[in-house]
Amino acid sequence: MPANGDALTLDDLIGMQLNADIVVMSACRTGQGKANGGDDMLGLTRGLLAAGAQSAVVSLRQVDAIATSLMMANVDRGLRAGKSAAIALQDAQNALRMMHIDDVRQAQSVLLKGALASRPATNPQQRGQTETVDNSAPPDPGADPDLPYAHPYFWAPFLLVGNWF
Repeated sequence: MPANGDALTLDDLIGMQLNADIVVMSACRTGQGKANGGDDMLGLTRGLLAAGAQSAVVSLRQVDAIATSLMMANVDRGLRAGKSAAIALQDAQNALRMMHIDDVRQAQSVLLKGALASRPATNPQQRGQTETVDNSAPPDPGADPDLPYAHPYFWAPFLLVGNWF
């Protein structure tokens, strides 16, 4: 199993025995696979299910880091509250869509402080610096500036595969 930030591959999953109700892959394009010449697509999703995961939350395209962090925290809360994977994901997507700009700013601040505190600076000049996060979605002339994550760009990349009960 990869560690220390190494990429997880299909080869890593071959022969692995997972005993997991759900695996959440909250990175870009984790649900994309490659055609194998038949009817199947081979990729992490197929590997996770073959290794024993009952279900997986994966993304089909690029994702926004902050929006994904906020949404996955809500997925986790829903699962811990006993919701099904499908309902936990749907509720988290809806919560992100309806998140007011003031709540977004507060959550971003908490996320960035936590990320900076857990990651050592590579040189002394970087200590204490914050990162700039670009939350720009494709242009949406009717967008509500008070609901910055309402656009599907932020909440729609993720889907649930496998057992969704």
